[in-house]
Amino acid sequence: MENYGNTFRMLRKSKGFTMKEVAGGIVSTHFLSDFERGKSDISLANFIKLLSRINLSFEEISHAHESDSFAEVEIF
Repeated sequence: MENYGNTFRMLRKSKGFTMKEVAGGIVSTHFLSDFERGKSDISLANFIKLLSRINLSFEEISHAHESDSFAEVEIF
């Protein structure tokens, strides 16, 4: 799976979520930090859970990742 870690981090921060809030019960904050920095791969199941936690769909993060511009993505 392509590394979406940096995109995830930017969107997580723009929505005001802390790593602790997002990771809780899914992955450790250390693991989430590694994933966001591109140092660790994540399972698709856990990635979908993290996206759900910050109210994003895979399609939304995929669009943000492809556009390389977070300003173009509407975040609710």
